[in-house]
Amino acid sequence: MSEHNPEPWEIRLGFESNDIADANGKMLLNSHHELWSAAGRIVACINACKGIPTAALEAGIIHKAVFEPLLEVCNADCKPHRGVIGHPRDFRSQICAVARTLKNAGGSWEEYS
Repeated sequence: MSEHNPEPWEIRLGFESNDIADANGKMLLNSHHELWSAAGRIVACINACKGIPTAALEAGIIHKAVFEPLLEVCNADCKPHRGVIGHPRDFRSQICAVARTLKNAGGSWEEYS
């Protein structure tokens, strides 16, 4: 038995109401439910976490795998190492751009650290 309904989940727009459905088309939440305001976030999170066990999510795997490394690179005091291919300095600006994009998408780094 799976831990939850199969992905991908989707928001279906209907004539009288909207709903969230799983990959089998089963309605999971309709627009009359108090959580409907979070429907887009719920669907995005479920689909983005496909294949990650719930226990790993509850243990903070996303924070440990994504946000901690980004913060470490952005906060590092990297000195130029010319001629060293693959040194963190080579990718720091790109990684910090990703970090800024994530930050600007909503929330602050304090939420993730």
